[in-house]
Amino acid sequence: MPVCANCGNNLTPSDKVCPSCGKTVDFSTPVAPAAPAGSAPQYAPGPSPYPTGNPYPAGNPYPGGDPYGGAYPQDGQSPLSKTATVLLCWFLGYLGVHRFFAGKIGTGILMLITAGGFGIWTIIDFIMICLNRFTDSNGLLVNKPCNVPLVLVIILLPLILVAISVAFFFVFAAAVSAGELAI
Repeated sequence: MPVCANCGNNLTPSDKVCPSCGKTVDFSTPVAPAAPAGSAPQYAPGPSPYPTGNPYPAGNPYPGGDPYGGAYPQDGQSPLSKTATVLLCWFLGYLGVHRFFAGKIGTGILMLITAGGFGIWTIIDFIMICLNRFTDSNGLLVNKPCNVPLVLVIILLPLILVAISVAFFFVFAAAVSAGELAI
C-alpha cells in the first residue's frame, strides 16, 4: 500500500492529494513504507559515547620522543604493545611489572607487595589483556593487534621443555630402578 512521502499516511492508488496533509502525491518515486504502529522510532546516529582524539597534551609526553609521531592506529587506543603487556603479565605479573609498563604505578606497587594479589589479580589481568579490556594509565585500551604465534611460542616453549625434562627424568629413574642402566 502506498504512503505519503510527507506525513506517512496510507494512501490508495487513486489519491492525487494526501487527505491528511494536503500534499500532492507522486507515485512515480518509490517511497519506503512507514514503520508499523507501536514500533520504536528510528534515530539518526549521534555522537559516539567513546572518547576520540589524541588524549595526550600538545606537548610531548614521551621523554625519548613520541614513537608514533602523534599518529595513533585508532582513536582511543593505547600506544602500548599488547604483545609486550601480555608477556609481562604472564612471566612477571606477580610483581606487577605489566602494571608499571602501562603506567599504573599505584596498583603496580600493590601487586608487588601482595605478589599479584596472591596470584588472583595476575590471572584476572591476564584474562583482561587477552579480552582487550585492559587499559593504560590514561584509560586507553591496550588492544593493538597481538602477535599471537610469538606469544604462544614464548609461553608454551618453556612449559614443553619442562614437560620433556620431567618425562626424561621419570624414564631415566625407571631404567635405573629396573637395573637396565647402571650408574
